[in-house]
Amino acid sequence: MKCRICQEEFTPSKYRPCQTVCSKENCQYLRQCDNMKAWRIKNPNYFKSDTPHDKQESKAWRINNAEYIKKYRAAHRKEHREYMRKYMTERRSRLSIKKVLTLSPQVM
Repeated sequence: MKCRICQEEFTPSKYRPCQTVCSKENCQYLRQCDNMKAWRIKNPNYFKSDTPHDKQESKAWRINNAEYIKKYRAAHRKEHREYMRKYMTERRSRLSIKKVLTLSPQVM
């Protein structure tokens, strides 16, 4: 069977006989990107709260609990900094991989 991304021959997994993409890291990355793109097209409002009611409720909560975020951040400052350092390191790594993938020629 040929990979739908790199067009090279591969043997599908015995557990996934309908597999269409080989197991190379680049091909798997592009497959995941395609899947996420398709999912976002099918579910355009999943990450949005477009209704005015939601926005009003959120705004009212923030007004009524103005000190909550300040207190929470003060109590969790160290954990948040560690999390952000780890997150940014991983993000830079992903972006560099993405840059390499977009600069390398793709056969489709």
